[in-house]
Amino acid sequence: MGLVESLGEFYPDAKWQRCIVHFYRNVLSVVPTKRMSDIATMLKAIHASEDRAAAMEKTEAVCRKLDSLKLKDARRRSGNLSRKH
Repeated sequence: MGLVESLGEFYPDAKWQRCIVHFYRNVLSVVPTKRMSDIATMLKAIHASEDRAAAMEKTEAVCRKLDSLKLKDARRRSGNLSRKH
């Protein structure tokens, strides 16, 4: 049994959560070099939010910014960033 499978066995109510580092790498892999620092700062601001409501508000702002910068691949790789759970 692998790690993911065993987690499901021991923590059946836990949801899958991607490692933040791999999430950042995945998004930043399609961002132009000159914009990487700014985009990384925006993504980190989401995770530094005080509570869920603030994080969701910041997420929406980041998604709008990615759209306005025409970074649709980065927006797409951000996956469910803006989906409400």
